[in-house]
Amino acid sequence: MSNSLNIEDKPAVSEAYWDELLVSHERIKENYSETDKVAFTSSLNATDIEALQSILQLSNFDEAEKWKQNLSERSDFLNFLYLKDFLQRKKKSIDEIFKLKLPDYSFSSVSPLIKLIILFYTDSNWLFEIFVLHEWRTKASGDLYIAEKKLTDMRNKLSQDHNFHLKLVDTMRQNSGYSNDYRVVAHCDVGEKQTIYLLYKKIKDSKKPGYDQNKRIKDRDQIMFSVDIKKQSLEVKAPHNDVFGIKKYFDQEFNTALRKMENELFVQYKIDDVVQLFKEGTPVVDEEPEDFTIDSITFSNSLLIKSPDVKLQLKGSDIWPSINDAFRRGIINLYNLKDIKKINFRSEQHSKSILSIPLEDGSVIFKLNDSSLSEQTRSAIKKKFFMKFGFPLDQPIQNKFDGGEAFKVDQIFRFANINQITNDHKDIYDKLRFSKLIDETEEVSYSCSHCSFTTNDTKLLAKNDNGSSICPECDEPIYQKIIKELNPNSDNIYKFIYSLIDDLTNKHENFKNAKISNQKFKKKEFTFKRFSYEHFA
Repeated sequence: MSNSLNIEDKPAVSEAYWDELLVSHERIKENYSETDKVAFTSSLNATDIEALQSILQLSNFDEAEKWKQNLSERSDFLNFLYLKDFLQRKKKSIDEIFKLKLPDYSFSSVSPLIKLIILFYTDSNWLFEIFVLHEWRTKASGDLYIAEKKLTDMRNKLSQDHNFHLKLVDTMRQNSGYSNDYRVVAHCDVGEKQTIYLLYKKIKDSKKPGYDQNKRIKDRDQIMFSVDIKKQSLEVKAPHNDVFGIKKYFDQEFNTALRKMENELFVQYKIDDVVQLFKEGTPVVDEEPEDFTIDSITFSNSLLIKSPDVKLQLKGSDIWPSINDAFRRGIINLYNLKDIKKINFRSEQHSKSILSIPLEDGSVIFKLNDSSLSEQTRSAIKKKFFMKFGFPLDQPIQNKFDGGEAFKVDQIFRFANINQITNDHKDIYDKLRFSKLIDETEEVSYSCSHCSFTTNDTKLLAKNDNGSSICPECDEPIYQKIIKELNPNSDNIYKFIYSLIDDLTNKHENFKNAKISNQKFKKKEFTFKRFSYEHFA
Protein backbone atom coordinates (compact mmCIF):
# COMPACT_ATOMS: atom_id res chain seq x y z
CA MET A 1 0.00 0.00 0.00
CA SER A 2 2.83 2.44 -0.72
CA ASN A 3 0.12 4.17 -2.68
CA SER A 4 -3.37 3.41 -3.85
CA LEU A 5 -2.48 3.77 -7.58
CA ASN A 6 -0.04 0.85 -7.83
CA ILE A 7 2.41 2.70 -10.06
CA GLU A 8 4.49 0.20 -12.02
CA ASP A 9 6.27 2.20 -14.74
CA LYS A 10 8.59 4.56 -12.87
CA PRO A 11 9.54 7.01 -15.65
CA ALA A 12 6.09 7.11 -17.22
CA VAL A 13 3.98 7.73 -14.16
CA SER A 14 0.59 9.26 -14.87
CA GLU A 15 -0.83 12.66 -14.00
CA ALA A 16 -2.86 10.92 -11.29
CA TYR A 17 0.43 10.01 -9.58
CA TRP A 18 1.48 13.67 -9.36
CA ASP A 19 -2.03 14.73 -8.37
CA GLU A 20 -1.92 12.33 -5.44
CA LEU A 21 1.38 13.89 -4.33
CA LEU A 22 -0.09 17.41 -4.62
CA VAL A 23 2.40 18.42 -7.32
CA SER A 24 1.34 21.37 -9.50
CA HIS A 25 2.21 19.49 -12.69
CA GLU A 26 -0.34 21.29 -14.88
CA ARG A 27 1.10 24.71 -14.09
CA ILE A 28 4.68 23.49 -14.48
CA LYS A 29 3.95 21.84 -17.83
CA GLU A 30 2.02 24.86 -19.11
CA ASN A 31 4.83 27.33 -18.25
CA TYR A 32 7.69 25.00 -19.14
CA SER A 33 10.50 26.55 -21.25
CA GLU A 34 14.18 26.17 -22.18
CA THR A 35 15.00 28.51 -19.31
CA ASP A 36 13.81 25.86 -16.85
CA LYS A 37 16.18 23.31 -18.41
CA VAL A 38 19.15 25.64 -18.17
CA ALA A 39 18.31 26.63 -14.57
CA PHE A 40 18.07 22.99 -13.50
CA THR A 41 21.27 21.72 -15.17
CA SER A 42 23.22 24.79 -13.98
CA SER A 43 22.25 24.11 -10.36
CA LEU A 44 23.96 20.70 -10.33
CA ASN A 45 27.33 20.39 -8.64
CA ALA A 46 29.95 17.74 -9.40
CA THR A 47 28.69 15.31 -6.73
CA ASP A 48 25.09 15.67 -7.94
CA ILE A 49 26.14 14.98 -11.53
CA GLU A 50 28.07 11.87 -10.53
CA ALA A 51 25.09 10.59 -8.51
CA LEU A 52 22.66 11.18 -11.38
CA GLN A 53 24.97 9.46 -13.83
CA SER A 54 24.99 6.36 -11.62
CA ILE A 55 21.28 5.84 -12.18
CA LEU A 56 20.64 7.52 -15.59
CA GLN A 57 23.75 6.25 -17.44
CA LEU A 58 23.86 9.13 -19.95
CA SER A 59 26.47 9.35 -22.69
CA ASN A 60 29.31 11.93 -22.82
CA PHE A 61 29.82 11.89 -19.05
CA ASP A 62 33.39 13.20 -19.49
CA GLU A 63 32.12 16.30 -21.34
CA ALA A 64 30.05 18.38 -18.91
CA GLU A 65 28.15 20.53 -21.43
CA LYS A 66 27.22 17.61 -23.69
CA TRP A 67 26.16 15.58 -20.64
CA LYS A 68 23.91 18.41 -19.46
CA GLN A 69 22.49 18.70 -22.97
CA ASN A 70 21.70 14.98 -22.99
CA LEU A 71 20.05 15.36 -19.59
CA SER A 72 17.86 18.27 -20.73
CA GLU A 73 16.77 16.36 -23.85
CA ARG A 74 15.44 13.39 -21.94
CA SER A 75 11.78 12.70 -22.72
CA ASP A 76 10.99 12.56 -19.01
CA PHE A 77 12.83 15.80 -18.08
CA LEU A 78 9.62 17.28 -16.69
CA ASN A 79 9.83 14.70 -13.92
CA PHE A 80 12.82 16.60 -12.51
CA LEU A 81 10.78 19.80 -12.31
CA TYR A 82 7.85 17.94 -10.76
CA LEU A 83 10.19 16.47 -8.14
CA LYS A 84 11.59 19.91 -7.41
CA ASP A 85 8.04 21.10 -6.72
CA PHE A 86 7.38 18.08 -4.49
CA LEU A 87 10.60 18.80 -2.56
CA GLN A 88 9.20 21.89 -0.82
CA ARG A 89 9.32 21.64 3.01
CA LYS A 90 10.02 17.89 2.85
CA LYS A 91 13.83 17.85 3.12
CA LYS A 92 13.90 16.20 6.57
CA SER A 93 11.48 13.49 5.50
CA ILE A 94 13.46 12.88 2.29
CA ASP A 95 16.70 12.48 4.28
CA GLU A 96 15.02 10.06 6.69
CA ILE A 97 13.49 7.87 3.97
CA PHE A 98 16.74 7.95 1.96
CA LYS A 99 18.69 6.59 4.96
CA LEU A 100 16.06 3.92 5.56
CA LYS A 101 15.79 2.75 1.96
CA LEU A 102 19.40 3.19 0.80
CA PRO A 103 21.57 2.99 3.93
CA ASP A 104 24.70 1.97 1.99
CA TYR A 105 24.46 4.54 -0.79
CA SER A 106 27.93 5.89 -1.65
CA PHE A 107 26.92 9.49 -2.50
CA SER A 108 25.55 10.43 0.94
CA SER A 109 26.45 14.14 0.57
CA VAL A 110 24.24 14.83 -2.45
CA SER A 111 21.54 17.50 -2.24
CA PRO A 112 17.98 16.63 -1.10
CA LEU A 113 16.70 17.07 -4.67
CA ILE A 114 19.15 14.50 -6.04
CA LYS A 115 18.25 12.13 -3.20
CA LEU A 116 14.62 12.55 -4.20
CA ILE A 117 15.40 11.85 -7.86
CA ILE A 118 17.33 8.71 -6.89
CA LEU A 119 14.45 7.49 -4.72
CA PHE A 120 11.98 8.19 -7.52
CA TYR A 121 13.91 6.29 -10.19
CA THR A 122 14.67 3.42 -7.80
CA ASP A 123 11.06 3.00 -6.70
CA SER A 124 8.47 5.70 -7.39
CA ASN A 125 6.28 4.32 -4.59
CA TRP A 126 8.81 5.62 -2.06
CA LEU A 127 7.63 9.18 -2.72
CA PHE A 128 4.35 8.25 -1.08
CA GLU A 129 6.27 7.18 2.01
CA ILE A 130 7.97 10.59 2.04
CA PHE A 131 4.56 12.24 1.69
CA VAL A 132 3.06 10.22 4.55
CA LEU A 133 6.03 10.80 6.85
CA HIS A 134 5.99 14.55 6.14
CA GLU A 135 2.25 14.81 6.87
CA TRP A 136 2.69 12.82 10.10
CA ARG A 137 5.65 14.88 11.32
CA THR A 138 3.91 18.22 10.73
CA LYS A 139 0.85 17.26 12.79
CA ALA A 140 0.59 17.62 16.55
CA SER A 141 0.58 14.51 18.76
CA GLY A 142 -2.56 12.40 18.51
CA ASP A 143 -4.53 10.03 20.74
CA LEU A 144 -2.27 7.25 22.06
CA TYR A 145 -3.55 3.74 22.83
CA ILE A 146 -1.70 0.82 24.43
CA ALA A 147 -2.61 -2.79 23.62
CA GLU A 148 -3.81 -4.73 26.68
CA LYS A 149 -3.24 -7.96 24.73
CA LYS A 150 -0.15 -8.64 22.64
CA LEU A 151 -0.18 -6.63 19.43
CA THR A 152 0.82 -9.07 16.71
CA ASP A 153 2.64 -7.72 13.66
CA MET A 154 -0.21 -7.27 11.18
CA ARG A 155 1.46 -4.40 9.31
CA ASN A 156 2.23 -6.29 6.09
CA LYS A 157 -1.39 -7.39 5.79
CA LEU A 158 -2.63 -3.90 6.55
CA SER A 159 -0.19 -2.42 4.02
CA GLN A 160 -0.61 -4.85 1.13
CA ASP A 161 -3.79 -6.91 1.46
CA HIS A 162 -6.71 -5.28 -0.38
CA ASN A 163 -9.24 -7.20 1.71
CA PHE A 164 -7.89 -5.56 4.86
CA HIS A 165 -8.28 -2.15 3.18
CA LEU A 166 -11.91 -2.92 2.36
CA LYS A 167 -12.61 -4.02 5.93
CA LEU A 168 -10.98 -0.86 7.34
CA VAL A 169 -12.97 1.40 5.02
CA ASP A 170 -16.20 -0.47 5.79
CA THR A 171 -15.62 -0.14 9.56
CA MET A 172 -14.97 3.59 9.20
CA ARG A 173 -18.12 4.07 7.12
CA GLN A 174 -20.21 2.16 9.65
CA ASN A 175 -18.74 4.23 12.47
CA SER A 176 -19.71 7.45 10.66
CA GLY A 177 -23.28 6.23 10.24
CA TYR A 178 -22.57 5.83 6.50
CA SER A 179 -22.42 9.61 6.19
CA ASN A 180 -18.82 9.69 4.91
CA ASP A 181 -16.75 7.83 2.33
CA TYR A 182 -13.17 6.76 3.08
CA ARG A 183 -10.16 5.76 1.01
CA VAL A 184 -6.88 4.10 1.99
CA VAL A 185 -4.12 6.20 0.42
CA ALA A 186 -0.62 5.19 1.47
CA HIS A 187 1.69 4.00 4.22
CA CYS A 188 5.25 4.58 5.39
CA ASP A 189 7.54 2.10 7.16
CA VAL A 190 9.55 3.90 9.83
CA GLY A 191 12.22 1.42 10.86
CA GLU A 192 11.51 -2.25 11.41
CA LYS A 193 8.70 -1.98 13.98
CA GLN A 194 6.63 1.12 13.13
CA THR A 195 4.35 1.90 10.18
CA ILE A 196 2.30 5.04 9.53
CA TYR A 197 -0.93 4.91 7.49
CA LEU A 198 -2.87 7.63 5.66
CA LEU A 199 -6.57 7.62 4.81
CA TYR A 200 -8.78 10.26 3.23
CA LYS A 201 -12.33 11.04 4.33
CA LYS A 202 -14.59 12.75 1.80
CA ILE A 203 -16.40 15.60 3.55
CA LYS A 204 -17.82 17.60 0.63
CA ASP A 205 -18.54 17.13 -3.08
CA SER A 206 -19.20 20.40 -4.89
CA LYS A 207 -18.69 22.36 -8.09
CA LYS A 208 -16.40 25.36 -7.84
CA PRO A 209 -15.84 28.13 -10.40
CA GLY A 210 -12.46 28.21 -12.11
CA TYR A 211 -10.61 30.50 -14.52
CA ASP A 212 -10.80 28.14 -17.51
CA GLN A 213 -13.72 25.97 -16.47
CA ASN A 214 -15.79 25.05 -13.45
CA LYS A 215 -14.46 22.02 -11.63
CA ARG A 216 -15.85 19.33 -9.39
CA ILE A 217 -14.04 19.42 -6.03
CA LYS A 218 -14.12 16.63 -3.48
CA ASP A 219 -12.94 18.13 -0.19
CA ARG A 220 -11.35 15.71 2.25
CA ASP A 221 -9.90 15.35 5.73
CA GLN A 222 -6.80 13.34 6.56
CA ILE A 223 -6.89 10.41 8.97
CA MET A 224 -3.51 9.11 10.09
CA PHE A 225 -2.47 6.37 12.47
CA SER A 226 0.79 4.74 13.49
CA VAL A 227 1.25 1.11 14.57
CA ASP A 228 4.34 0.55 16.72
CA ILE A 229 4.95 -3.12 17.43
CA LYS A 230 7.91 -2.44 19.74
CA LYS A 231 5.92 -0.09 21.96
CA GLN A 232 2.71 -2.13 21.52
CA SER A 233 0.89 1.10 20.71
CA LEU A 234 -1.49 2.78 18.27
CA GLU A 235 -1.44 6.56 17.81
CA VAL A 236 -4.25 8.22 15.84
CA LYS A 237 -4.27 11.75 14.45
CA ALA A 238 -7.83 12.39 13.30
CA PRO A 239 -11.16 14.00 14.28
CA HIS A 240 -12.59 12.50 17.48
CA ASN A 241 -15.23 10.26 15.87
CA ASP A 242 -12.74 8.85 13.37
CA VAL A 243 -10.29 8.10 16.20
CA PHE A 244 -12.98 5.87 17.68
CA GLY A 245 -13.50 4.22 14.27
CA ILE A 246 -9.81 3.32 13.94
CA LYS A 247 -9.74 1.91 17.48
CA LYS A 248 -12.90 -0.08 16.77
CA TYR A 249 -11.32 -1.59 13.65
CA PHE A 250 -8.21 -2.77 15.52
CA ASP A 251 -10.18 -4.18 18.46
CA GLN A 252 -12.52 -6.10 16.15
CA GLU A 253 -10.06 -7.23 13.48
CA PHE A 254 -6.99 -7.97 15.61
CA ASN A 255 -8.45 -8.43 19.12
CA THR A 256 -6.12 -5.77 20.51
CA ALA A 257 -8.16 -4.49 23.50
CA LEU A 258 -6.69 -0.99 23.18
CA ARG A 259 -6.57 1.26 26.24
CA LYS A 260 -6.24 5.01 25.88
CA MET A 261 -3.29 6.54 27.71
CA GLU A 262 -4.74 9.07 30.14
CA ASN A 263 -2.31 11.26 32.03
CA GLU A 264 -2.76 11.45 35.78
CA LEU A 265 -4.34 14.66 37.08
CA PHE A 266 -1.64 17.10 38.20
CA VAL A 267 -2.43 18.77 41.53
CA GLN A 268 0.97 19.68 42.97
CA TYR A 269 1.03 23.42 42.40
CA LYS A 270 0.06 26.47 44.46
CA ILE A 271 -2.24 29.22 43.28
CA ASP A 272 -0.11 31.86 45.04
CA ASP A 273 2.98 30.76 43.09
CA VAL A 274 1.19 31.12 39.74
CA VAL A 275 -0.29 34.50 40.72
CA GLN A 276 3.16 35.68 41.83
CA LEU A 277 4.54 34.74 38.40
CA PHE A 278 1.97 36.93 36.66
CA LYS A 279 2.17 39.75 39.18
CA GLU A 280 5.93 39.99 39.83
CA GLY A 281 7.48 37.78 37.15
CA THR A 282 9.00 35.30 39.62
CA PRO A 283 9.29 31.81 38.06
CA VAL A 284 7.64 29.13 40.16
CA VAL A 285 10.90 27.21 40.65
CA ASP A 286 12.81 30.46 41.41
CA GLU A 287 15.03 30.04 38.34
CA GLU A 288 14.28 31.66 34.99
CA PRO A 289 14.59 29.03 32.23
CA GLU A 290 17.16 29.85 29.55
CA ASP A 291 16.16 30.16 25.88
CA PHE A 292 12.41 30.38 26.59
CA THR A 293 10.98 33.70 25.40
CA ILE A 294 7.23 34.31 25.53
CA ASP A 295 6.39 37.00 22.97
CA SER A 296 2.58 36.73 23.03
CA ILE A 297 -0.13 35.64 25.44
CA THR A 298 -3.93 35.74 25.11
CA PHE A 299 -6.33 35.86 28.06
CA SER A 300 -9.94 34.77 27.54
CA ASN A 301 -11.16 37.03 30.33
CA SER A 302 -10.28 40.57 31.42
CA LEU A 303 -11.35 43.29 33.84
CA LEU A 304 -12.39 45.60 30.99
CA ILE A 305 -16.05 46.34 30.17
CA LYS A 306 -17.74 43.21 28.73
CA SER A 307 -14.60 41.16 29.56
CA PRO A 308 -13.13 40.81 26.04
CA ASP A 309 -10.18 38.60 25.19
CA VAL A 310 -6.91 40.45 25.74
CA LYS A 311 -3.81 39.69 23.69
CA LEU A 312 -0.46 41.08 24.76
CA GLN A 313 2.18 40.78 22.07
CA LEU A 314 5.70 42.05 21.51
CA LYS A 315 7.13 40.38 18.43
CA GLY A 316 10.70 39.26 18.85
CA SER A 317 10.90 40.33 22.51
CA ASP A 318 9.95 39.07 25.96
CA ILE A 319 6.38 40.15 26.76
CA TRP A 320 6.50 39.10 30.42
CA PRO A 321 7.38 42.52 31.94
CA SER A 322 4.30 43.91 30.15
CA ILE A 323 2.17 41.08 31.55
CA ASN A 324 3.35 41.92 35.08
CA ASP A 325 2.48 45.59 34.50
CA ALA A 326 -0.98 44.73 33.11
CA PHE A 327 -1.63 42.45 36.09
CA ARG A 328 -0.65 45.14 38.61
CA ARG A 329 -2.79 47.74 36.82
CA GLY A 330 -5.82 45.46 37.01
CA ILE A 331 -6.20 45.00 33.23
CA ILE A 332 -5.91 41.23 33.56
CA ASN A 333 -6.41 38.79 36.41
CA LEU A 334 -6.42 35.04 36.93
CA TYR A 335 -9.88 34.04 38.01
CA ASN A 336 -9.66 30.72 36.21
CA LEU A 337 -6.73 28.64 34.97
CA LYS A 338 -8.35 28.39 31.55
CA ASP A 339 -8.25 32.20 31.31
CA ILE A 340 -4.72 31.63 29.95
CA LYS A 341 -6.04 30.96 26.46
CA LYS A 342 -2.91 30.86 24.27
CA ILE A 343 0.84 31.31 24.66
CA ASN A 344 3.30 31.92 21.82
CA PHE A 345 6.98 31.41 22.56
CA ARG A 346 10.43 30.94 21.04
CA SER A 347 12.77 28.20 22.25
CA GLU A 348 15.26 25.71 20.85
CA GLN A 349 15.26 27.58 17.49
CA HIS A 350 11.49 27.04 17.11
CA SER A 351 8.49 29.34 17.38
CA LYS A 352 5.54 27.41 18.79
CA SER A 353 2.20 27.90 20.51
CA ILE A 354 0.44 26.43 23.55
CA LEU A 355 -3.38 26.26 23.80
CA SER A 356 -5.41 25.69 26.96
CA ILE A 357 -8.08 23.01 26.59
CA PRO A 358 -10.81 22.92 29.28
CA LEU A 359 -11.94 19.37 30.06
CA GLU A 360 -15.41 18.24 31.08
CA ASP A 361 -14.40 17.78 34.72
CA GLY A 362 -13.17 21.39 34.97
CA SER A 363 -9.45 20.56 34.73
CA VAL A 364 -7.29 22.11 32.02
CA ILE A 365 -4.66 20.78 29.59
CA PHE A 366 -2.05 23.12 28.15
CA LYS A 367 -1.45 21.50 24.76
CA LEU A 368 1.88 22.08 23.03
CA ASN A 369 1.81 22.31 19.25
CA ASP A 370 4.71 19.89 18.87
CA SER A 371 4.61 19.46 15.08
CA SER A 372 8.05 19.06 13.50
CA LEU A 373 9.75 18.84 16.92
CA SER A 374 12.18 16.08 17.75
CA GLU A 375 11.66 14.14 20.99
CA GLN A 376 14.72 15.83 22.50
CA THR A 377 13.46 19.32 21.63
CA ARG A 378 9.96 18.53 22.87
CA SER A 379 11.33 17.34 26.23
CA ALA A 380 13.52 20.44 26.60
CA ILE A 381 10.58 22.77 25.96
CA LYS A 382 8.36 20.92 28.44
CA LYS A 383 11.04 21.20 31.11
CA LYS A 384 11.41 24.97 30.59
CA PHE A 385 7.63 25.51 30.69
CA PHE A 386 7.42 23.63 33.99
CA MET A 387 10.26 25.70 35.45
CA LYS A 388 8.38 28.91 34.67
CA PHE A 389 4.77 27.98 35.43
CA GLY A 390 5.03 25.13 37.92
CA PHE A 391 2.63 22.83 36.07
CA PRO A 392 3.26 20.55 33.05
CA LEU A 393 2.32 20.60 29.39
CA ASP A 394 0.09 17.93 27.83
CA GLN A 395 -1.29 16.71 31.17
CA PRO A 396 -4.62 17.44 32.92
CA ILE A 397 -4.16 20.07 35.65
CA GLN A 398 -6.60 20.51 38.52
CA ASN A 399 -8.24 23.92 38.26
CA LYS A 400 -7.77 25.19 41.84
CA PHE A 401 -8.71 28.78 41.00
CA ASP A 402 -12.07 30.25 42.04
CA GLY A 403 -13.24 30.10 38.44
CA GLY A 404 -12.56 26.38 38.39
CA GLU A 405 -14.75 25.89 41.46
CA ALA A 406 -17.49 28.03 39.87
CA PHE A 407 -17.31 25.81 36.79
CA LYS A 408 -17.96 22.73 38.92
CA VAL A 409 -20.92 24.40 40.64
CA ASP A 410 -22.37 25.19 37.23
CA GLN A 411 -21.80 21.58 36.14
CA ILE A 412 -23.60 20.19 39.19
CA PHE A 413 -26.64 22.38 38.57
CA ARG A 414 -26.75 20.99 35.01
CA PHE A 415 -26.45 17.31 36.00
CA ALA A 416 -29.62 15.28 35.54
CA ASN A 417 -29.01 12.68 38.27
CA ILE A 418 -26.67 11.80 41.11
CA ASN A 419 -24.83 9.18 39.03
CA GLN A 420 -23.05 12.02 37.24
CA ILE A 421 -21.43 13.29 40.46
CA THR A 422 -17.73 12.39 40.53
CA ASN A 423 -15.19 12.51 43.35
CA ASP A 424 -14.08 15.95 42.10
CA HIS A 425 -17.64 17.24 42.54
CA LYS A 426 -18.51 15.55 45.83
CA ASP A 427 -17.31 18.21 48.31
CA ILE A 428 -19.06 21.02 46.45
CA TYR A 429 -22.19 18.91 46.00
CA ASP A 430 -22.35 18.15 49.72
CA LYS A 431 -22.16 21.90 50.49
CA LEU A 432 -24.95 22.65 48.00
CA ARG A 433 -27.12 19.93 49.56
CA PHE A 434 -26.38 21.19 53.08
CA SER A 435 -27.41 24.71 52.03
CA LYS A 436 -30.58 23.24 50.41
CA LEU A 437 -29.67 24.77 47.05
CA ILE A 438 -30.18 21.49 45.20
CA ASP A 439 -32.73 18.72 45.82
CA GLU A 440 -32.69 14.98 45.25
CA THR A 441 -35.88 13.36 44.05
CA GLU A 442 -36.34 9.66 43.40
CA GLU A 443 -37.57 8.65 39.96
CA VAL A 444 -38.75 5.04 39.66
CA SER A 445 -38.90 3.38 36.24
CA TYR A 446 -40.00 -0.11 35.20
CA SER A 447 -38.37 -1.98 32.31
CA CYS A 448 -38.96 -5.31 30.66
CA SER A 449 -36.12 -7.83 30.73
CA HIS A 450 -37.03 -9.09 27.25
CA CYS A 451 -38.43 -6.29 25.08
CA SER A 452 -38.09 -2.51 24.93
CA PHE A 453 -41.10 -1.71 27.16
CA THR A 454 -40.39 1.03 29.75
CA THR A 455 -42.76 3.08 31.91
CA ASN A 456 -42.95 5.20 35.06
CA ASP A 457 -46.62 4.39 35.59
CA THR A 458 -47.36 1.25 37.68
CA LYS A 459 -50.93 1.22 36.33
CA LEU A 460 -49.60 0.09 32.94
CA LEU A 461 -47.97 -3.03 34.38
CA ALA A 462 -49.65 -6.43 34.17
CA LYS A 463 -49.74 -9.04 36.97
CA ASN A 464 -49.14 -12.76 36.85
CA ASP A 465 -50.93 -15.38 38.95
CA ASN A 466 -48.54 -14.76 41.85
CA GLY A 467 -49.25 -11.04 41.86
CA SER A 468 -45.79 -10.10 40.52
CA SER A 469 -45.45 -7.37 37.92
CA ILE A 470 -44.92 -8.54 34.36
CA CYS A 471 -44.64 -6.85 30.97
CA PRO A 472 -48.03 -6.11 29.40
CA GLU A 473 -46.57 -6.76 25.93
CA CYS A 474 -44.65 -10.05 26.31
CA ASP A 475 -45.45 -11.31 29.86
CA GLU A 476 -41.75 -11.33 30.85
CA PRO A 477 -40.57 -10.15 34.31
CA ILE A 478 -40.34 -6.42 35.05
CA TYR A 479 -37.33 -4.81 36.70
CA GLN A 480 -37.49 -1.70 38.87
CA LYS A 481 -34.82 1.00 38.64
CA ILE A 482 -34.51 3.93 41.05
CA ILE A 483 -32.64 7.04 39.91
CA LYS A 484 -32.02 10.02 42.17
CA GLU A 485 -32.69 13.05 40.01
CA LEU A 486 -31.12 16.44 40.77
CA ASN A 487 -33.18 19.63 40.73
CA PRO A 488 -31.88 23.12 41.59
CA ASN A 489 -34.06 24.69 44.29
CA SER A 490 -34.81 28.02 42.62
CA ASP A 491 -36.47 29.64 45.63
CA ASN A 492 -33.57 28.87 47.95
CA ILE A 493 -31.03 29.94 45.33
CA TYR A 494 -32.75 33.33 45.00
CA LYS A 495 -32.83 33.72 48.79
CA PHE A 496 -29.16 32.75 49.04
CA ILE A 497 -28.11 35.31 46.41
CA TYR A 498 -30.22 38.03 48.04
CA SER A 499 -28.64 37.27 51.42
CA LEU A 500 -25.15 37.64 49.93
CA ILE A 501 -26.08 40.99 48.41
CA ASP A 502 -27.70 42.17 51.66
CA ASP A 503 -24.62 41.14 53.65
CA LEU A 504 -22.43 43.13 51.29
CA THR A 505 -24.57 46.27 51.30
CA ASN A 506 -25.25 46.22 55.04
CA LYS A 507 -21.55 46.02 55.88
CA HIS A 508 -20.65 49.06 53.77
CA GLU A 509 -22.18 52.42 54.51
CA ASN A 510 -21.29 53.63 51.01
CA PHE A 511 -24.23 51.70 49.51
CA LYS A 512 -27.39 53.85 49.52
CA ASN A 513 -30.92 53.91 48.20
CA ALA A 514 -31.54 50.24 47.51
CA LYS A 515 -34.39 49.77 45.02
CA ILE A 516 -36.02 46.59 43.75
CA SER A 517 -37.66 46.36 40.33
CA ASN A 518 -38.99 43.61 38.07
CA GLN A 519 -38.29 43.62 34.33
CA LYS A 520 -39.04 41.22 31.51
CA PHE A 521 -36.33 39.99 29.18
CA LYS A 522 -37.26 37.62 26.35
CA LYS A 523 -40.66 37.01 27.95
CA LYS A 524 -39.08 36.02 31.28
CA GLU A 525 -39.35 38.20 34.38
CA PHE A 526 -36.22 39.09 36.37
CA THR A 527 -35.81 40.90 39.68
CA PHE A 528 -33.20 43.68 39.83
CA LYS A 529 -31.79 45.23 42.97
CA ARG A 530 -30.21 48.63 42.35
CA PHE A 531 -27.88 50.69 44.55
CA SER A 532 -26.05 53.93 44.45
CA TYR A 533 -22.48 53.89 45.67
CA GLU A 534 -21.31 57.08 47.34
CA HIS A 535 -17.59 57.52 47.39
CA PHE A 536 -16.29 59.78 50.16
CA ALA A 537 -12.92 61.43 49.60
